[in-house]
Amino acid sequence: MNLRANTRYQSPNNSVAELEIAPTSLKYKNAIPGIPKDTLIIVTARNADFNVTNITSTNPAYSVTPTSFFLGSGQSRNLTVRYLPADSGYTYTKFAFENDNCPRKYYASGGWKGKKPTIRTLKLLHPNGGEVFVAGSDTIITWEGVGPDDPVLIEYRINNVAKWDTIADKVTGLSYNWRVPRTPSNQCLARVTANLGYVTSEIDGMVLIPAGTFQMGNTGAYSGESNEKPLHTVTISRDFLMSKYEISQKQYEEVMGANPSYFKGENLPVEQVTWYEVVEFCNKLSEMEGLDKCYSGSGTSIVCDWDANGYRLPTEAEWEYACKAGTTTDFYSGSLTSSADCTPIDANLDKIGWYCGNEGTKTREVGKKEPNAFGLYDMSGNVWEWCWDWYGSYSSSSETDPKGLTTGSYRVRRGGGWFTDPGDCRSANRHRDYPSNRYFSMGFRVVVPQ
Repeated sequence: MNLRANTRYQSPNNSVAELEIAPTSLKYKNAIPGIPKDTLIIVTARNADFNVTNITSTNPAYSVTPTSFFLGSGQSRNLTVRYLPADSGYTYTKFAFENDNCPRKYYASGGWKGKKPTIRTLKLLHPNGGEVFVAGSDTIITWEGVGPDDPVLIEYRINNVAKWDTIADKVTGLSYNWRVPRTPSNQCLARVTANLGYVTSEIDGMVLIPAGTFQMGNTGAYSGESNEKPLHTVTISRDFLMSKYEISQKQYEEVMGANPSYFKGENLPVEQVTWYEVVEFCNKLSEMEGLDKCYSGSGTSIVCDWDANGYRLPTEAEWEYACKAGTTTDFYSGSLTSSADCTPIDANLDKIGWYCGNEGTKTREVGKKEPNAFGLYDMSGNVWEWCWDWYGSYSSSSETDPKGLTTGSYRVRRGGGWFTDPGDCRSANRHRDYPSNRYFSMGFRVVVPQ
């Protein structure tokens, strides 16, 4: 007679046996392929003793130790979760904690902008085909293949029409209670889509630059410029990731929706970008990947949050440290061999960069010359690269993580370009420019703190 009654009972928290795990899930962002990354998680037994007999993972790239242990009620212990990525694509695992009380699942995911997933992980578990639903009734849509806190879009369509209707957007928790629409149909399809903000590009990638100490300034055989002195000791106190290539036009357009470059080509470095536009690119890319933005403010009042985990420009010290990669010669490939002129060809610079001696007419596709010991390409030549710092004189004192002046008129640019002479392409050479200027020889690369 269309009568229905509902009742619900909620067990008190102090009576529910549970393996509590903190953090609630793991995300490994920007993990370097081939290098293991370990994270501690804390497992606590709530309201019961737990004898964990085994922990299994659905993805061999993820492991946990130990896999068996006993916890008395209220006791905790640390476990180590290891992620060893084979490539930079998105991956996912579900850990199953086998125990004598109640099932417990735990989720971890990892990935890096640069490649699409090798295996598609996202699956719609229910409905999965063959079900019959009463219009207006409730059913629970469930999925797996992303973490419980990763948002998804759920859609449906009926009778093979082309249009998909949205059920819910930005849903988390791996399940959603859906009321079936009051529309009769012989066929209903549902789908779930996750947008984790990964930018895909054939040439994308980051390399790890380890912390260390170096001599900043001109250490090469060439006499250099006065602004490259005095030579002073600088310590970079923490590891950071740096884009192995100058940011390409494809990468820039994927983030900004436009390509301002004079020389057009997907894998050519983006150029004709102002310092301000580069800052905006960093913030937008951070947002796309769910990272904290580094920059705030506007104009000459832009400030950087050095504790944020998002993308930013390298400081001038970080740039030179990364460029030299432990060398003290004019270039990371050796000393300058042809004074500072475009002819004859400088043998050492020719190995690593495009400049007036081997190009002189346009930019070239990134990554076609030899990298330095850190795995960075085109640090000399091709396009100049913006740095964070206001331009100023060097200190003679030792410094740790210098960030330049607090104000000024010019921002630093480093590395030389496709039309410059060998002297401008040296590791220690430094130039300046107004942050609002744009040239067809001015580009950039980005870093991420670790």
